Parts: sequence; C-alpha cells; structure tokens
Amino acid sequence: TSRRFELRGQVTDQGVPLSAAEVRIEVSGGSEAQSYTTESRLGGHFAQSIDLYDGDNNVVICASDRAANESCTSPVRIFRETPCVSIEAPRRSMLVGEDSVVVSGTVCQGVRLVEAYARSDSDSNAEPALVAGTITGTDFRVSVPLRIPGTQTIVVTVSNPEGETAGAEVPVIFDPSAPEIQEVTPADGACRGRELQVCARVVEDLSALSAVTIDGVEVNAGGDGLYCRAIG
Repeated sequence: TSRRFELRGQVTDQGVPLSAAEVRIEVSGGSEAQSYTTESRLGGHFAQSIDLYDGDNNVVICASDRAANESCTSPVRIFRETPCVSIEAPRRSMLVGEDSVVVSGTVCQGVRLVEAYARSDSDSNAEPALVAGTITGTDFRVSVPLRIPGTQTIVVTVSNPEGETAGAEVPVIFDPSAPEIQEVTPADGACRGRELQVCARVVEDLSALSAVTIDGVEVNAGGDGLYCRAIG
C-alpha cells in the first residue's frame, strides 16, 4: 500500500536560490517506480506530493536550469512503516474475576495512540467504554473495564500521526461471581449418628471449578454430580 506525503526542498545555483527550475523526482519503492515533475518557485523552493510505499523508498531529486544544466541528489532512503500491534497479555480465553483487565503488548515504531475496549459477545447493544493506554518505546499498556459477565473480546486499536490504524483482538472470560452451593445434606439442625455423610451440589456457570472442600478436605464429584464426604 502507498500513502501521499509532501516533499519540500530548495534549488540553488552556486548558493543563490534559483526559481523556475525544473525539478524531477524519482521514487522507487513498491512494485514500480514513480516520477513527478514540478518547478521551483520564488526563493528556489519547491513542494510535491509523492507516494511512499511500505518499507524502503529511494528518492532521487534532479533540477535543471534554463540552460539545461542538471544536477541530482544522491538516493535518499525513506523507510515507511505502517502501524501494527501485537497483544501479549492477557492470554486467549483467560479467566478474569476482577472488573478490569490489564492489556499489554507491542506496537511498531511511529505509533502514537493506543485505545482499547471490551466488546460483549452476549450483548451486541452494549456501548463499549473506550479507554486510552500508554506507550513506552514499542511497548503499550492499557486497563480495560469489564462490565458484562461471560466472554468478552478485548479490541485494541493503534494509529500513527498520519491517521493510519491497525488493530488486534483477544477474548477473555469475565466471571465475577462465586460458585453457588445447593442441595446441602444433611439439613441444618438434623440429628445423625456418629458418622455423618455431608453432600452438596456446586454450580458454576461461567468457568470450571478449581476445587471443592468439605470441612477443609478437597473432594471430587460423584457420578450424580454431588460432592460428598464422610465425617465422623
């Protein structure tokens, strides 16, 4: 891809500004070379919009006077880098219990602005809260608020001073609620013998259970989905 840039300069003849000189500009970059012709104005100044491609561009400027005397500059290397962004954290589908998540990663040189928001996969009508981040060198960091439980996609957008943009996304699972304990047996106040079988069903809708303990001891679910432990 290419983008227009303004090239400016001055033509002189033995140190004296030269107006009405023909100025030819050759740009090699991308798939083919580009040629431009303009004329120096009062004071020898000239300006021309040129197309620069991604990566290396070699620019040669030649000027000739009315006597057809010509001089050219040595090739000027101009490197153009479009914006880019890479998310390093959080990892894909990471579980988040807090109501915000810190997003970090890297950007290309020339990026001046980074913004991010969380897009809810369950509520397309929710208006995202766009927040700006910080850039240090080629590293960025931004804290993104999470508002709707479930899978949310973190969208990061970067831009350079020319207004070009790039983006990256990563999904996370926002789970702000604790597991629900149901069907506890025996009931509170029940009278039992010396041995006691305590059982419960534990429900977790958004993420997997990490551990269930009864009286401080970790237990596994039985075939009926109940967590039980004999105490006595």
